[in-house]
Amino acid sequence: MRLLLSICCGGTAMAITIIIKGGSDCAPERTYEAAVDSVPASFVDGSQWGGPLPPGSSALPSSALEHLVPVRIVDKEPGRHVEIHARHLGATLIVRQVGRYLTFAAKLPRDIAQQGAGREGLQLCVKGCPASERIDVATVLLGTGHGRHPSMPSSGRFYRSQTSESPSSLVKGMTRDAALALCREYNLTDYYLDSCMFDLMTTGDPSFSLAASRAQSDYLSLLPDAAYRLANRTWPLGASGSSSTASRGSLSLSASSSAASSFLPSAVREAHGPGRPSIITVCLVLVWTLMSLWNPLR
Repeated sequence: MRLLLSICCGGTAMAITIIIKGGSDCAPERTYEAAVDSVPASFVDGSQWGGPLPPGSSALPSSALEHLVPVRIVDKEPGRHVEIHARHLGATLIVRQVGRYLTFAAKLPRDIAQQGAGREGLQLCVKGCPASERIDVATVLLGTGHGRHPSMPSSGRFYRSQTSESPSSLVKGMTRDAALALCREYNLTDYYLDSCMFDLMTTGDPSFSLAASRAQSDYLSLLPDAAYRLANRTWPLGASGSSSTASRGSLSLSASSSAASSFLPSAVREAHGPGRPSIITVCLVLVWTLMSLWNPLR
C-alpha cells in the first residue's frame, strides 16, 4: 500500500497526480488527477470512495459509510479545493487551486513520507526540482549586498527569463519591501513568510501571497501542534531582525515549497503575527504600575 505523488510544473504547479496503490484486501488502487481549472471531487474512474466496508455496516446511511471506507474524497470547495483521506494509510492529502496555480499539502506517516527510491515500484517523489531551476532563497530575500543573484540589480528587484526559448522576455518581480508588506497582511511566519516573499520577488504575482496563506492554514489544520513548530519570526530569512536558525537552502521558482511544508520541522513558539502585541501589553502594565507608586504629594 503506497502513494505516488507527481507534480508537473514549469516554474509553478500546474498539474498534480496522486496514485494510492492497492494492497491485499485493504483498499483498491485509486488515481486522482488535478490541473488548473480542473480540481475534480472524484478519482479518474468517477468514484468518490472505495474499499471494503467493516462487517455489519451495510445498514448505515451513505453519509456514515463514507467515513468507514479506506479511501474517500471530500469536496471542500467545488472545483477549487478537495481533501483525500486514505484511512488505511493514515494519510490526508489536500489539493487546492489558488489563482492560476495548484498547491498541495499532505499529512503522512513517516515511513511513507521517507520511503526511498531504491524500493521497487513507484514511490513518493522526494527528489525536488532540478539544480538548474534552483535559486538560493537567502540571496533573493536579502535583496542587496554580497552574494546578490546575477539577475538582481542594485534596485533590489529580481528579474528572470520567462521561457528558456525566449531569454530576453523577462518577468519582473516585486521589490523586497513590497513583498514583505503584502506577505505580512496575511500574518505569515517562519518559512511560509520566506516562501511568500520568494515567490513574489521572483514572479511579481500577488496571488502567491494567498497561496502561502492557504498553505499555512493547511499546515495548522493537519498537525495539532503545528503552531508550536513554527518559529515566531516575522522577518525574512537572513534579515537583521530574524532569529530563525533555518538553513539557507534552495527553493525552486514554484509554489512547491508551500506544498511540501507539512513535512518540515521548525522552532517552537506560537506565532503572534506582525507587531507582537504581548510585548506592548507588558510595557503598558509596567508604566501603570510605576505611575501608581509615584505620589507627587509625598
